[in-house]
Amino acid sequence: SSSSSSSSPDIFQLLSDTWSSISDMIERGEDRVSSILLSAPAFDPHFPLWAGPVFCLLESGVVAARAEADIGVVCFHPRYATPDG
Repeated sequence: SSSSSSSSPDIFQLLSDTWSSISDMIERGEDRVSSILLSAPAFDPHFPLWAGPVFCLLESGVVAARAEADIGVVCFHPRYATPDG
């Protein structure tokens, strides 16, 4: 049994959904699916969590799967700002 704060988004579900979508994309082939837009609004109020551990988990999962040639992770967040403004 695990406990989690009701105010924190479910990272495990996000990772599960992400890898399920990636697996489906790879199975369909790049001629049918070439990218995935994963919307995770529950993370909007949690920028430090999204920008740090979540992004790191997504990227390291790709590296662990040795799939860098096939999968690229690009993340956006409403609170992200470019260094120049």
